[in-house]
Amino acid sequence: MKDIQLKSGNILKFGLPHIEKSLRLTNIVAKTFSEHGFNVKLSRDTEINIGKLFFDNQESCLKGLTDIIFNENVTKSVLDCAEKCLYVAENKQMKITLDTFDVEAYRGDYYEIMVKIAWENIKPFFGNLLTKS
Repeated sequence: MKDIQLKSGNILKFGLPHIEKSLRLTNIVAKTFSEHGFNVKLSRDTEINIGKLFFDNQESCLKGLTDIIFNENVTKSVLDCAEKCLYVAENKQMKITLDTFDVEAYRGDYYEIMVKIAWENIKPFFGNLLTKS
């Protein structure tokens, strides 16, 4: 498991789920992001620069990210991917489910945890695309 420090000081212990769950999340995120007009043409020779892509398409990127964060199917898929993760707060380790956030003090970590779990599941599929050869 990989320990990820949260802004609150609490810890997300991240473990990668079965590839099927990570791939399902990746596909749902990509579909949700692309449904609102963000269209980038890539070829084998295209150098992917995420910062430039975002800067050149800020409005579209922010809309796409908002759509992802508030999409119920994305939320369900991220929670499926959280099966191998733990949330550590107040010296307690807890499985990550929606019930975890019934405690008001933990709700401040909810979106940060969800984004980090999503990112850790998606980025391995794009390792070769995110590095310059």
